[in-house]
Amino acid sequence: MENASKALIIAGAILLSILIIALGVYIFNIAKGSMDTKQVDTLARNSFNSQFEQYDGRCIGSSVRDLIGNMISAVADNKDSDDKLPDITYIDAENKGPKSAREVGSNGVIVSNVENTNITAMNKLKSAISSTHYYYVKVRNNPETSLVDMVYICYNESDIDQIDESK
Repeated sequence: MENASKALIIAGAILLSILIIALGVYIFNIAKGSMDTKQVDTLARNSFNSQFEQYDGRCIGSSVRDLIGNMISAVADNKDSDDKLPDITYIDAENKGPKSAREVGSNGVIVSNVENTNITAMNKLKSAISSTHYYYVKVRNNPETSLVDMVYICYNESDIDQIDESK
């Protein structure tokens, strides 16, 4: 009789152990599924955008150079993903800024795409930016992807009026 009660206690302990392990696996699967792809996409998008959006507004030239450096890095890192290749538009309507900056790209626009990343043009603009002058930066997000797709760099504050965000 004593052996039968010990056997029942052992069988009960084994069943309880199996129940605890099953509960642990169930909780693990719930926790794993809680971080869905939408949250990961949102985190990745916010991380990508933050490297450009921090410069939005009035910036000293050295910060604008850092911004262009971040864009060059983004272009190099994401050269296979057209969504993550932001363009640069340099605007100097009054032609008061450096001529070398106005000559970059086509009418001051540097377009980056998978076929042509324009790192050379970005480096040329970066070197033409005066590190002591204040520039005005406006960052535009693509309405479909919510990723930064255009960065406007304006030599004068009045140049911000030249920005046509419908493009």
